[in-house]
Amino acid sequence: EVGAHNSSSKYPLWQQGLYYCREVNPGGNYCQWVKERYTCYPGQRYFGRGAKQISWNYNYGPFSVVIYNDPKVLLANADGVLRNEGGWLSFASAIWFDMTPQTPKPSVHDVVTGWWKPNGNDTAANRIPGFGATIMITNGIECGHQSQQAANRVEYYKAFCKHFGISPGKEDTLGCEHMNRFDGSSSSAVAEYWEYADWKANCRLVSYQSAFSIFDAPAEPDVSYCGCIEMYGK
Repeated sequence: EVGAHNSSSKYPLWQQGLYYCREVNPGGNYCQWVKERYTCYPGQRYFGRGAKQISWNYNYGPFSVVIYNDPKVLLANADGVLRNEGGWLSFASAIWFDMTPQTPKPSVHDVVTGWWKPNGNDTAANRIPGFGATIMITNGIECGHQSQQAANRVEYYKAFCKHFGISPGKEDTLGCEHMNRFDGSSSSAVAEYWEYADWKANCRLVSYQSAFSIFDAPAEPDVSYCGCIEMYGK
């Protein structure tokens, strides 16, 4: 996402990373389903910004909570990811993304360190530890089929490993062509979001993201549940 991709440069492509800090030619405003929780502000577009090119309101909001304890700061000023705090949020956003699991996915950090252990469902879906799993976590639309973008990531990763004199890992763990997306059957799935179950007129915990997390107010567990009921149960 951030590479220069300049084939005429004297530097090989794998050495051209961290060139762009803003998404090139973004389309749309990148505002989706959790807009009730992470409000999309007029005039703001949540396209890729920073060293990891975080995008969508459901990433800008949580990152803003981590930095400012307030989702509105970066939702109301998306360019703040690049300009606030002297610019260091650009790298902080990348660290946050790699360190933070977003159920049902593990974090990139948990895969790299070996903390994430696949269960039988993961193995059957070809979700196995390795570089390929980090591609699935970062940009899953490149996985489950042949993708030049994913192939480029693997190529650059191998070049970095060669440069530092380390092993990239087993060949069958590097790509994600045959990998299925993380879902509720994965060992990394955690039921931490409330979703409305209209057939029971209440809300139930699910392992995919919704507008209400049990971690919104850990000391007051009823807050997020009641918020779900109030929004969807009317």
